[in-house]
Amino acid sequence: MIALIAHNKKKSEMIEFSASMWNSSAPSGSSPHHTGKLLHDELGLDVERVAHGPEGGDLIIGGRVAKGKVQAIVFFRDPLAVLVGL
Repeated sequence: MIALIAHNKKKSEMIEFSASMWNSSAPSGSSPHHTGKLLHDELGLDVERVAHGPEGGDLIIGGRVAKGKVQAIVFFRDPLAVLVGL
């Protein structure tokens, strides 16, 4: 399983990356709820949607990493979002 995470201003980059990497026969994956919805709506990818990041989605994915259920995380990070708390 691969986890995809993106700050709001990086979601379009995540969609472009995902479109270039996978098609409808993509490996299973998990994403926070809104990110997973975008992947499904834009690319037709079957993505498990966990809670939104501030509602614990990052903790859910982190727990799965600790248990060996997630082999990779791709995080499209906006450093400015961290500075201003977006």
